[in-house]
Amino acid sequence: MLWHSGFYDIPLDGLAEFNSEKVYFINIKGTLITSIENVETLDDIIKNIQNEDFDDEKYKNKLLTELKTLEHLEHTQTKNFEISYTKPRKCAYLYERTKYKIFRLPKDVLEQYEKRHQEFRDCIGYHSEHDPSMFQKWNLSKSDPTYWTKKREQIPGWDLKNFTYLGTFYAEDFKWFHVPK
Repeated sequence: MLWHSGFYDIPLDGLAEFNSEKVYFINIKGTLITSIENVETLDDIIKNIQNEDFDDEKYKNKLLTELKTLEHLEHTQTKNFEISYTKPRKCAYLYERTKYKIFRLPKDVLEQYEKRHQEFRDCIGYHSEHDPSMFQKWNLSKSDPTYWTKKREQIPGWDLKNFTYLGTFYAEDFKWFHVPK
């Protein structure tokens, strides 16, 4: 991951490098599978899943097999699933893990995308960089507040259905996924 354009708790989209090529990535939010109330332990969750009806029994068995590899609610991520647990409410939300799709952009679109990001860097800063050699902490006093009020046209040719799909990956598959401190 080189830099992100959108961010909400995690990078939503931006530029990455894949097989020595710059590619566009976009977040695919993990799908909520189920929510379970009145749970205090991992065993409570497993018992609830065992009693729940699923359209796909293979999927249910895969889910249960992976959940049984967890030791407790503090380590809530398996290969394909994750649990978000709210202790005060004793509620667990079970999700498919968040993934990213990556796409090859046409050369002219990539150039425009990078140009727009450079404008962001020049006006706002380098805090959206994931390469430690590029990252700089955000400094409000050095940013240009007029950047946000400028009207920008959509990049010509920007249409995901016209980009070449290259694959889907988990966040940890990206080097520099977390913004440097």
